[in-house]
Amino acid sequence: MIDYVRPAVVVEDYLDRDGSVIPYGRRWPENGGDGPDETYSVTQHTQRFRPLLVVAQAILEHLALTYDVSRTDTPTGAVLRPADPDAAPLVFTFTEGDEPWAQVRAGVDHELVVECGCDHCDCDVLDLVDSLEESVDAVLDGHLSEWLNEGERYDPDDLFVVHQVRGPDGETRESGSSEVTDEDAREQLRRRYAQVPERWAPWSLRRR
Repeated sequence: MIDYVRPAVVVEDYLDRDGSVIPYGRRWPENGGDGPDETYSVTQHTQRFRPLLVVAQAILEHLALTYDVSRTDTPTGAVLRPADPDAAPLVFTFTEGDEPWAQVRAGVDHELVVECGCDHCDCDVLDLVDSLEESVDAVLDGHLSEWLNEGERYDPDDLFVVHQVRGPDGETRESGSSEVTDEDAREQLRRRYAQVPERWAPWSLRRR
């Protein structure tokens, strides 16, 4: 992101029942980083994710001022659409209050913040911030691709939504796919993806 500077954020410590600092991001080394089953859908100390919200809001404001985009504010955030229709739009969704969070989607529907924040996933908030900034950079540089795969796996009736994010070196940094089985949803996706370029274009800077 041209001229972007991460805003100052405060990462607070939180204590467990014994009064020790909870080492978020390193709580479950004996399980390969995954917490016990009972920690699914449990999220304590939700305020610790405020830095993610602060940074995402700062990214939105910076992009809106720096790049050639139109901005549409929504009740929960904003949508940035590049002037070039072949460049991927970004949708920002913010949650305030006692459970601060930010979600950013790129292109058709690619999530840039993929963690849920539960105690089982044990996210370090600064790792989330790093990942968000890197993912936004990849979108701005034109390294995001999205497409449909139909009948290319095990069954000719299969339909998968696929995404791929490449790094500056051209190597794949992230990729994934999800199956769509509902026929109405499939038809909607076929229409949407018919307008999507094979690879999203880079964003252009705003003229000054």
